Amino acid sequence: KDGYHYEKDTNFSLYLSDKYKGSTARDPRIVKGEDGKFHVLITTTLVSEGKGCLAHLVSDDLTNFTELDPIYVNDTADEPECSDYFEYNGYYYLVYSVRGVGHYKYAKTQFGQMLTPENDVIPYAWVPKSAQKDGRLLFAGFLNKGYWGNVMSFIEGFSNGDGTLRFEVVE
Repeated sequence: KDGYHYEKDTNFSLYLSDKYKGSTARDPRIVKGEDGKFHVLITTTLVSEGKGCLAHLVSDDLTNFTELDPIYVNDTADEPECSDYFEYNGYYYLVYSVRGVGHYKYAKTQFGQMLTPENDVIPYAWVPKSAQKDGRLLFAGFLNKGYWGNVMSFIEGFSNGDGTLRFEVVE
Protein backbone atom coordinates (compact mmCIF):
# COMPACT_ATOMS: atom_id res chain seq x y z
CA LYS A 1 0.00 0.00 0.00
CA ASP A 2 2.94 2.35 0.55
CA GLY A 3 5.19 1.06 -2.22
CA TYR A 4 7.43 -0.81 0.21
CA HIS A 5 5.19 -3.25 2.04
CA TYR A 6 3.17 -5.81 0.12
CA GLU A 7 0.43 -8.25 0.91
CA LYS A 8 0.14 -11.27 -1.35
CA ASP A 9 -3.26 -11.70 -2.99
CA THR A 10 -3.76 -15.45 -2.67
CA ASN A 11 -6.82 -15.28 -4.95
CA PHE A 12 -4.90 -13.79 -7.88
CA SER A 13 -4.22 -16.00 -10.87
CA LEU A 14 -3.18 -15.32 -14.42
CA TYR A 15 -3.55 -18.09 -16.97
CA LEU A 16 -2.55 -18.24 -20.59
CA SER A 17 -4.58 -20.20 -23.13
CA ASP A 18 -3.39 -23.53 -24.54
CA LYS A 19 -1.81 -21.75 -27.50
CA TYR A 20 1.09 -20.95 -25.16
CA LYS A 21 3.44 -23.29 -23.34
CA GLY A 22 2.31 -22.55 -19.79
CA SER A 23 5.23 -24.30 -18.11
CA THR A 24 7.66 -21.69 -19.47
CA ALA A 25 5.51 -18.61 -18.82
CA ARG A 26 7.49 -16.11 -16.76
CA ASP A 27 8.89 -12.59 -16.52
CA PRO A 28 5.63 -10.57 -16.59
CA ARG A 29 5.93 -6.88 -17.47
CA ILE A 30 2.92 -4.65 -16.82
CA VAL A 31 2.53 -1.41 -18.76
CA LYS A 32 -0.25 1.16 -18.31
CA GLY A 33 -1.42 1.93 -21.83
CA GLU A 34 -2.59 5.23 -23.27
CA ASP A 35 -5.94 3.45 -23.57
CA GLY A 36 -6.09 3.34 -19.73
CA LYS A 37 -5.74 -0.44 -19.73
CA PHE A 38 -3.02 -2.59 -18.22
CA HIS A 39 -0.98 -4.47 -20.81
CA VAL A 40 0.88 -7.57 -19.60
CA LEU A 41 3.79 -9.04 -21.57
CA ILE A 42 4.80 -12.61 -20.63
CA THR A 43 7.76 -14.68 -21.82
CA THR A 44 6.63 -18.05 -23.19
CA THR A 45 6.43 -20.19 -26.35
CA LEU A 46 3.79 -20.14 -29.07
CA VAL A 47 2.98 -23.87 -29.23
CA SER A 48 1.70 -24.00 -32.84
CA GLU A 49 4.95 -22.57 -34.20
CA GLY A 50 7.37 -23.79 -31.54
CA LYS A 51 8.77 -20.27 -31.35
CA GLY A 52 9.58 -18.17 -28.31
CA CYS A 53 7.34 -15.15 -27.89
CA LEU A 54 5.98 -12.43 -25.67
CA ALA A 55 2.32 -13.11 -24.98
CA HIS A 56 0.19 -9.95 -24.70
CA LEU A 57 -2.76 -9.70 -22.32
CA VAL A 58 -4.87 -6.66 -21.51
CA SER A 59 -7.00 -5.80 -18.48
CA ASP A 60 -9.10 -2.94 -17.18
CA ASP A 61 -8.73 -4.00 -13.56
CA LEU A 62 -5.76 -6.43 -13.25
CA THR A 63 -8.28 -9.12 -12.34
CA ASN A 64 -9.89 -10.03 -15.67
CA PHE A 65 -7.59 -10.47 -18.67
CA THR A 66 -8.11 -10.75 -22.42
CA GLU A 67 -5.48 -12.40 -24.58
CA LEU A 68 -4.31 -10.48 -27.65
CA ASP A 69 -1.93 -11.68 -30.35
CA PRO A 70 1.67 -11.91 -29.12
CA ILE A 71 3.47 -8.59 -29.24
CA TYR A 72 6.56 -10.39 -30.52
CA VAL A 73 7.32 -13.86 -31.91
CA ASN A 74 10.98 -14.85 -32.26
CA ASP A 75 12.33 -16.57 -35.38
CA THR A 76 13.56 -19.48 -33.23
CA ALA A 77 12.49 -21.47 -30.17
CA ASP A 78 14.51 -19.12 -27.94
CA GLU A 79 12.18 -17.24 -25.60
CA PRO A 80 12.62 -13.45 -25.32
CA GLU A 81 13.26 -12.90 -21.61
CA CYS A 82 12.74 -10.11 -19.10
CA SER A 83 10.95 -7.68 -21.42
CA ASP A 84 10.72 -3.95 -20.92
CA TYR A 85 8.41 -1.52 -22.75
CA PHE A 86 8.58 2.27 -22.69
CA GLU A 87 8.18 5.51 -24.65
CA TYR A 88 11.21 7.63 -25.46
CA ASN A 89 11.58 10.62 -27.78
CA GLY A 90 8.29 9.99 -29.62
CA TYR A 91 8.77 6.23 -30.16
CA TYR A 92 7.79 3.11 -28.23
CA TYR A 93 10.41 0.50 -27.47
CA LEU A 94 10.23 -3.20 -26.71
CA VAL A 95 13.38 -4.51 -25.04
CA TYR A 96 14.17 -8.16 -24.27
CA SER A 97 17.07 -10.58 -23.97
CA VAL A 98 17.77 -13.78 -25.95
CA ARG A 99 20.69 -16.04 -25.02
CA GLY A 100 22.34 -13.32 -22.98
CA VAL A 101 22.07 -10.56 -25.57
CA GLY A 102 19.81 -7.50 -25.17
CA HIS A 103 17.69 -6.54 -28.20
CA TYR A 104 15.17 -3.82 -29.03
CA LYS A 105 12.37 -3.09 -31.46
CA TYR A 106 10.47 0.15 -31.91
CA ALA A 107 7.11 1.49 -33.09
CA LYS A 108 5.66 4.92 -33.79
CA THR A 109 2.45 4.11 -31.86
CA GLN A 110 1.97 2.35 -28.54
CA PHE A 111 1.64 -1.41 -29.12
CA GLY A 112 1.79 -0.72 -32.86
CA GLN A 113 3.67 -2.62 -35.55
CA MET A 114 7.18 -3.26 -34.24
CA LEU A 115 10.11 -2.43 -36.48
CA THR A 116 13.52 -4.08 -36.20
CA PRO A 117 16.53 -1.81 -36.74
CA GLU A 118 19.47 -3.02 -38.81
CA ASN A 119 21.40 -3.49 -35.55
CA ASP A 120 18.95 -4.33 -32.76
CA VAL A 121 21.55 -5.28 -30.13
CA ILE A 122 21.91 -3.37 -26.88
CA PRO A 123 25.61 -4.01 -26.22
CA TYR A 124 26.97 -5.23 -22.91
CA ALA A 125 23.51 -5.70 -21.45
CA TRP A 126 22.00 -9.07 -20.61
CA VAL A 127 18.36 -8.51 -19.55
CA PRO A 128 18.54 -4.71 -19.82
CA LYS A 129 16.02 -2.60 -17.88
CA SER A 130 15.46 1.04 -18.72
CA ALA A 131 15.21 4.24 -16.72
CA GLN A 132 14.75 7.82 -17.91
CA LYS A 133 15.64 11.09 -16.28
CA ASP A 134 16.11 14.58 -17.70
CA GLY A 135 15.87 13.27 -21.26
CA ARG A 136 18.49 10.57 -20.70
CA LEU A 137 17.76 6.90 -21.49
CA LEU A 138 19.77 4.51 -19.34
CA PHE A 139 19.89 0.73 -19.20
CA ALA A 140 21.14 -1.45 -16.39
CA GLY A 141 22.00 -5.03 -17.25
CA PHE A 142 24.68 -7.66 -16.80
CA LEU A 143 27.67 -8.63 -18.86
CA ASN A 144 27.06 -12.09 -20.28
CA LYS A 145 29.49 -14.36 -18.45
CA GLY A 146 27.28 -17.41 -18.99
CA TYR A 147 25.46 -17.20 -15.68
CA TRP A 148 23.11 -14.83 -13.86
CA GLY A 149 24.08 -12.11 -11.43
CA ASN A 150 27.59 -11.32 -12.53
CA VAL A 151 29.12 -7.98 -13.56
CA MET A 152 26.54 -5.19 -13.76
CA SER A 153 26.64 -2.88 -16.77
CA PHE A 154 25.23 0.58 -17.44
CA ILE A 155 24.51 1.67 -21.01
CA GLU A 156 23.12 4.97 -22.27
CA GLY A 157 20.83 5.02 -25.29
CA PHE A 158 20.70 7.94 -27.69
CA SER A 159 17.98 8.63 -30.25
CA ASN A 160 18.98 8.84 -33.90
CA GLY A 161 15.68 10.68 -34.55
CA ASP A 162 14.18 7.88 -36.66
CA GLY A 163 13.36 5.41 -33.87
CA THR A 164 16.73 3.69 -33.98
CA LEU A 165 19.10 3.99 -31.06
CA ARG A 166 22.85 4.12 -30.57
CA PHE A 167 24.52 3.11 -27.33
CA GLU A 168 27.49 4.05 -25.18
CA VAL A 169 28.85 2.52 -22.01
CA VAL A 170 28.32 4.81 -19.01
CA GLU A 171 31.64 5.37 -17.26
